[in-house]
Amino acid sequence: MVGNVIKDIESQIDEIKDIERVLVLSDLHIPFHKEEDILNIVKDNSNVKLIVFAGDILDCFSVSSFPKEMHIPLYEELKIASSLLKKIDVLTPNTKKILFRGNHEFRFKKYLTKFQSEFSPFVSDDVLSILKTGFVYRDCRNIKKVVEPLPHTYKVVDSWYYIYKDLVLAHPTSFSKIPMRTCVSTYDYFKNQGISFNALAIGHTHKAGTFIHANTLLCELGCLCEQMDYANRGNVNYTPQTNGYGLFVFHKDKVDIYNSGTKFIHTGSDVDVKTS
Repeated sequence: MVGNVIKDIESQIDEIKDIERVLVLSDLHIPFHKEEDILNIVKDNSNVKLIVFAGDILDCFSVSSFPKEMHIPLYEELKIASSLLKKIDVLTPNTKKILFRGNHEFRFKKYLTKFQSEFSPFVSDDVLSILKTGFVYRDCRNIKKVVEPLPHTYKVVDSWYYIYKDLVLAHPTSFSKIPMRTCVSTYDYFKNQGISFNALAIGHTHKAGTFIHANTLLCELGCLCEQMDYANRGNVNYTPQTNGYGLFVFHKDKVDIYNSGTKFIHTGSDVDVKTS
C-alpha cells in the first residue's frame, strides 16, 4: 500500500518535470524464465511509461531444430507466457507494453515454412500475434481449451527492433564473444541506415553492459532466464550469462544517457565448486 503511494507520488513528480521512464525486458525464454525476478523488477519499476519486451520472450523450444532431451508442447509455452504477461499487466494496468520478436520467435516461422501443408494458410506465422489474440487448442486428452487474449495494453510489433523517440531497441541475430562487440555492430547497422538516435540497447547476447560510444549510450541487456544445460558442455571459451534488464530515463523526450542503461541482477556460473 505504502509502496503504491510512493510510486504514485514519483509518477506525479516525473510528470511535472517532464520525465518518463521505459523498462526493457529481454530474453525471458519462457518457459525457462525467472518469474520471481521478472515480477520483482516490474513491481520496483511500476511507475514507468512503457514496458518493452525485446525479443526471445518465448523459447519456442518444441519447434527448434536442435536435438531435445525433453518435450514441451508449444501450447504449454504459450499458456505460461500468457499467464506471466497478464500478471505483469495486473501490476501495471495503465502502462503500454510492446512485444517484438527475437530469433527464437522466428523459429516458429521457419518451422511453418519447413512443414508447409494445406492448413498453413490458416495459421498465423507470427507466434507473438497468436499469444496476443489468444487461441484454442486441444490438450493431451483431446480436451478443448481456450487461452484468452492479452489485455489491450499489449501491442505486437512485427519486427526485430523497435524505436521509441531517440532510443533504438533491437534483437540482432549476430553474436560476438568479444564484450559489447555485438552492440557496436548493431550501432553501425542503424547508423548506416540513416537512423538518428542517442541510445541503443540490444538483447540476444545474454551478456550485460553499458558504455558511451561516439556520444551514444550502448547497452547489452542481459537476460531473464535460467542458464540452459546445453549452454556449456566443455567449451572453455564459454562465459556465463548475465541476468539484467534496461531502464531508460527520458527528459523532454530525449533519453538521459547518463542516468539510463542496463541494471545487473546476477551473473550465473555452471561450475560446481563442491568437493568430495
